Amino acid sequence: MQPAPPAEPAAAPTRARPRRGLIIAAWAVAAAVVVLIAVLTRPGSGGQGERFASSPSLTPVKSFTPQSLNQAILSTPFPANLLPAGFSFDSQRSPQGKAYAAQGFSTPEKTQEHHSVGTAAVGLTSPVPGEAFQITFLSFAEPTSADAYMQEARNATGVQAPPGQPVCGAVGNGSIAGCSVELDNVVVEGRAKSTSGQPLTDVNGALATTNTLAQAGVTYLHQVKGG
Repeated sequence: MQPAPPAEPAAAPTRARPRRGLIIAAWAVAAAVVVLIAVLTRPGSGGQGERFASSPSLTPVKSFTPQSLNQAILSTPFPANLLPAGFSFDSQRSPQGKAYAAQGFSTPEKTQEHHSVGTAAVGLTSPVPGEAFQITFLSFAEPTSADAYMQEARNATGVQAPPGQPVCGAVGNGSIAGCSVELDNVVVEGRAKSTSGQPLTDVNGALATTNTLAQAGVTYLHQVKGG
């Protein structure tokens, strides 16, 4: 009896090849993703990397102390385009819009009591005969002192405007009119004063004008602060 022929080796499992193919395909996909990311972030490719690199840098907001802000107001000319129609700068007090150091309070004791760090004013020529106008910037050591000054303005004029709103009124038997607006530690005022010794001809008109001047002063102050 002849011996049985040797058995042929068993065939290798057929599932191993597809698995190896899947691994190779996964490596290929991963490599493609890496290449795609590199292309998108490469400078000049138009991807997000270029957008971030080409975006303009933000201008930093200027930082002031109450004292340095007052000095900045004194040294930064007021823009003529912010003035109402018919107004110009007083050539003696504010040539070319330059503010001058003014006396904000009647005595040194009052200045200290209000925690004032300085007052600047821009003198204006008026189209109304017998009336003088100006924009005043009263700087305080802190916003709470500006708040206290605004409350005094409410009490003096009898106008109890809510916080954040202009306080407008006339004093001195109608010979002085003004509007006060608070911005942080600074109170900006538009002021009108009779130069004839008589009450203002049109008090309501003067109040409207001083409110416009105060708002122009606030716009200018934002520009000085870089905001």
